[in-house]
Amino acid sequence: MKIYLYQFTFYSGFYGSVFYNQIIALNEIEVITELVSFFMEYEDEKAKEFLSDNLGKNWTTKDFWEKMDLRFFNGSEGYTLHWIKEIDFDLNTVGKEI
Repeated sequence: MKIYLYQFTFYSGFYGSVFYNQIIALNEIEVITELVSFFMEYEDEKAKEFLSDNLGKNWTTKDFWEKMDLRFFNGSEGYTLHWIKEIDFDLNTVGKEI
């Protein structure tokens, strides 16, 4: 398993803000699927179907970044995914060694 850091903007009718979070996954495709599931409030299988419908059956991370609209809306809230990067440390353990 690998650790990935991602940045997204959250906005609602009242405010917007940029957030960073980490996710542990096997690869970036799994991260993308989990994020789409979260942002769209889909079960994992529906998120996979959504991605396949929009990007093709054998989509790649390159397809996602080049072809997908990275703005996700659910009701009055919206999210924009900016980037995903693999990192070599767990944010949950930073500073605990002191």
